[in-house]
Order: sequence, then structure tokens, then C-alpha cells
Amino acid sequence: MKSTLALILLVLASTTVSAQHDVSVAPVGRVRVASVKQVDLKQYVGRWYEVASIPQKSTLGCHCATADYSLLPDGSLKIVNACRLNNPAGELLVTEGRAFPQDTTNAKFKVNFVLSWFPGFRRLFSSDYWITSLSPDYGSAVVSNPKGSTMWVLSRTPKMEEKTFNRLVKVSQSSINVGKLKYQNQRGCAYP
Repeated sequence: MKSTLALILLVLASTTVSAQHDVSVAPVGRVRVASVKQVDLKQYVGRWYEVASIPQKSTLGCHCATADYSLLPDGSLKIVNACRLNNPAGELLVTEGRAFPQDTTNAKFKVNFVLSWFPGFRRLFSSDYWITSLSPDYGSAVVSNPKGSTMWVLSRTPKMEEKTFNRLVKVSQSSINVGKLKYQNQRGCAYP
């Protein structure tokens, strides 16, 4: 009983300390996911191609996945995600959302999507979106959530150099389970 109470007090104390400081990390077991220090949204907007990701239920069967970001007057981002279902010539699936910066770094967002890909199916989906790696030229990025349970490797072109991909994975492996990464097919695609 005393050890349980001590554990509860330790958790509460660490929560209180975390709440008092603006820290760009969140726990993942014993390792932490960290966001980049600053993002220039004017450079970040535009088209990104998904090179690899930890598969999510909402994107199973997707090929040729892209994400288009545009800056809105209120400082949020409009997101248009698109992919082809089952093969590069499959049905085009498009979902739109908004990303709201959570602090002045512009590296952490709360993202809201209304998933309505199938007739009669409509669901609001909200998630944390942290930019955890970003090349100086804004040509490649890694995005995750604070728990490290999601990961997207993004590129400005459909194909990423292997050494760039390996570097991004190596940097991410201490806080994200990169063993779950799956390559995204970007060959033979008809992009919207």
C-alpha cells in the first residue's frame, strides 16, 4: 500500500513539474519524443509525399499518399490528405482537416479531420501532430505524436534518397518504434 501511494505521489509530482515548464518533449516509456525547436510555416506549407509511415487504420490500403498544407489567415493550416485505394490507379480518397499550432514554435499541432471516405460514414478525428525532424531546406521531415505511436517520413518529392531516409529513421529510433514503419508506394501514381 505504501509503495502504491508513493508511486501515485511521484506521478502527481512529475505531472506538476511538467505543467510548470514549457518543455518540447513527452514521455514514451523511458524515452522522450521531442519536437524541433522552430518551424517557419511559410516554408513548411505545400505538398509533402509520404515515404513511409507506421500504418494507421484510416490509411490502410493507401498508395501514393500526399499531404498538402496551406496557411490560413488565423495562423492554422488547412490540410488535404489524398491517396489511392488498393493500388496507384485506385479510387482517390481525400480528407480535409485543420492543424492548430499549440505554441509559438509552430512545431506542435492539434489536428482535426472529419473522416467521410465511405457513404454514410462520418467521424471526427483529432490528434497531436509533432514535427520531430526537419531538414534545413524543408525537403524532408518526420512527424509523430508525443507518445511516439505514430510516424510519417515525408519528402517534397515522391522518392527520398536512401541515406536521407536512413538518417531520419536513425534519429527517430530512440523515441519511436521504427520497426513498425512501412514504405509507401509512390510508383506509377496519378496525383490529384
